[in-house]
Amino acid sequence: DRKLPKEFTDAIESSNASDLESIIVWSLVLDLTFTDSDSSSDGNSSSFRRAVTEFLRANDEVLTDFMKKCLELAIPMSEDDFKQVCLSPVSDESFDNFRNSISSGDKSLLAGRAIFLVLLRFPALSRRWFDHSDFDLASVNAIEFFVKKRISPQIIEFELQALQRFKKDLTEQDDFDEDIKMRIRIIGREIWTVFSFTEVSMELTLLIPEAFPLLPVNVKGGGDMQISSAKRSHLMMGVTRLLTMKDGTFAEAISFWQHNLKQVFDGVEECPICYSVLHLSSSQMPKVACP
Repeated sequence: DRKLPKEFTDAIESSNASDLESIIVWSLVLDLTFTDSDSSSDGNSSSFRRAVTEFLRANDEVLTDFMKKCLELAIPMSEDDFKQVCLSPVSDESFDNFRNSISSGDKSLLAGRAIFLVLLRFPALSRRWFDHSDFDLASVNAIEFFVKKRISPQIIEFELQALQRFKKDLTEQDDFDEDIKMRIRIIGREIWTVFSFTEVSMELTLLIPEAFPLLPVNVKGGGDMQISSAKRSHLMMGVTRLLTMKDGTFAEAISFWQHNLKQVFDGVEECPICYSVLHLSSSQMPKVACP
């Protein structure tokens, strides 16, 4: 079941709650998306995270109202104050700051932390909110500047740290035969991945914008592996969809591309609708053929 408990949805949507109460409830929900297991053994993202995603996609106005409220409180914060909220959400320091902010009733710190968690955990939803907002041009520029300077560097750092852990785990795996290699290099805001088979290779490059996640990651491909241009394009399209529409992380995108490419080697055809060999949400082989 991917539905949020009614107690959560009622609390999130309540019009009677004060700003402080609303931000605290949202913060608890967001924290649970991190403390709940990121992925199960079959590669699925956590059921609670998916439930929150589906609820917010179905209730655009809920996220819009909440983000507007938080931005009004957070944008005036100093850079030093904001450093207190851009912490690993599962760290003791983050929880301590959260409790202290509740005790002191500091709505600004709580609002800044909530914005940070929304952008970190739900990049695609955040971008959708930003793209469809009714802000005037001056407000759009102010929000983008605020996110670029105060939040994006920390989010990108967390994403790259997770990618480094994925890279380390990858070197310890022996899923592929000895002729297949995988290399990942991170240079600034550019992630370069090479999948090589004997003397040919496929490349995947992720170019991260300064204002990520409000602006999308640019996905590029390359390499000299002899596969059709349509199949090559479909592989890139699958990665792009995962990053721009499914709140996928950089590590998840590279893992998804890796497994899709491996399936192409094994002769499995991609879906003509979503251009992927593996399911975008479950990362599993399809059980039902496309019509």
